[in-house]
Amino acid sequence: MILGSITSYELILVSTISAFFSSIFLFLQYLLSSSMDKTVRLWHMSSTYCLKTFSHSDYVTCIQFNPVDDRYFISGSLDEKVRIWSIPKREIVDWVDLHEMVTAACYTPDGKGALIGSHKGSCHLYDTSGTLACILILFLPLIQRPYSVSC
Repeated sequence: MILGSITSYELILVSTISAFFSSIFLFLQYLLSSSMDKTVRLWHMSSTYCLKTFSHSDYVTCIQFNPVDDRYFISGSLDEKVRIWSIPKREIVDWVDLHEMVTAACYTPDGKGALIGSHKGSCHLYDTSGTLACILILFLPLIQRPYSVSC
């Protein structure tokens, strides 16, 4: 495993700077960063060099290590896609097209689900234990929009 055998829940959110579509997520001594350069980069805290780069087709707005299996992370992008990446293989293991720009993505504490937010105000809950499967979509009110639930 790229990050060793760490499987604890010791995650620290360092910073999210939405004005520049930048995110930084720290998992013990490893760091993920994303930005307007359309990449996610993996860093080790003791090095000034990027260990791995994961390319996207548009700005990457959100990232998070899987809290249970440190070999994976989730990313959301303005290209309307949510991706789950394998760090050792440097490849996408699953993805879904939301058809809305993704502005937030995070795993549930057990790593078996993901909450995805969009610029239109919808909140999607996905099962990540197998293939990304939609469980629930909440359409949150933005300017007097009625509340609705679908999937």
